[in-house]
Amino acid sequence: GPFTAADLILPLGDMTDPASYVPAAADIVTVDGTLWGAPVSFGNQLMLYWNKELVGDAAPADTDAMIAKAQELTGDGNYGLVFNQTESFWMFPWLGGFGGSVFAEDGVTPTLDTEAMTNTFQFMYDLKYTDKIMPAEADYNVADGLFKDGKAAMIINGDWTLGAYSAAPDAEAPGLGDNLGVAPIPQITGFDYPAPYVAGTFIMVAKPVGDDADLKTVVADFISFATNEENQVSMVETLKRLPGNQAAIEAPIVTGDPLLGGAAEAAQKGVPQPTNLEMRCVFDSATAAVRDMYTGNSDIAGIVATMQTSADTCISQL
Repeated sequence: GPFTAADLILPLGDMTDPASYVPAAADIVTVDGTLWGAPVSFGNQLMLYWNKELVGDAAPADTDAMIAKAQELTGDGNYGLVFNQTESFWMFPWLGGFGGSVFAEDGVTPTLDTEAMTNTFQFMYDLKYTDKIMPAEADYNVADGLFKDGKAAMIINGDWTLGAYSAAPDAEAPGLGDNLGVAPIPQITGFDYPAPYVAGTFIMVAKPVGDDADLKTVVADFISFATNEENQVSMVETLKRLPGNQAAIEAPIVTGDPLLGGAAEAAQKGVPQPTNLEMRCVFDSATAAVRDMYTGNSDIAGIVATMQTSADTCISQL
């Protein structure tokens, strides 16, 4: 990231134990095996929410099961599955499930015109036009509203909506209460689990701290204090955020809570969201591609080829 590139922060390998952190959280701030930040919390992942009154207590085992259940529940203005059809953020988890990624190993060369991306777009196209389990149009607010109103059985949305969706039905801003289910996005039948992008909150240490041994010791002690199991569990109790500490995410406060436990499972299937400048070009070209596809363009090969060209052109102008 920009802090390591500008040589502004210290590596933390001798100030904290990298093995004490949730791997999915530590991976966000690990470069070539070196930890550059101490994870305090992580998340921001997309996951599956469902209405237990409609779907049942258990999440669909895989996408075949999800589609079959969604088809049962679609009709008369009701839909089996909804998500934001206008932003590429909701596409990237499926790409990970099909074994793809947006960049080559160098981290900057876009790899969008690939078999994995073609499979992703074909799958997403089929959800709407072949399986017919989604509304004709749905931006973020439409999808969110359909789920809250009980007109959508399942929604793919972020962890930031957990509080609203889990609110009691008689609350001022009513949610689903005990009828809410939370789990990772179902495994793609015949492939892997979708891999949503995850982000987090981290403690980073300015490089000048390394010039003062006493100060470095104090900072290391603070990192240990802020990220130990006891304080991380306390953070979960207070903020309902997933902890970066491995022991804390395995504690009963998380694993014993069906909603937090589902969110934790979903987050741990995630991958770090790229933060380089090139990713802006990927987001923009991919969003244009998703919108093109969801207006009914079935030329998937053409869509992903245009997406690649668009990203390449954008990056060349950075």
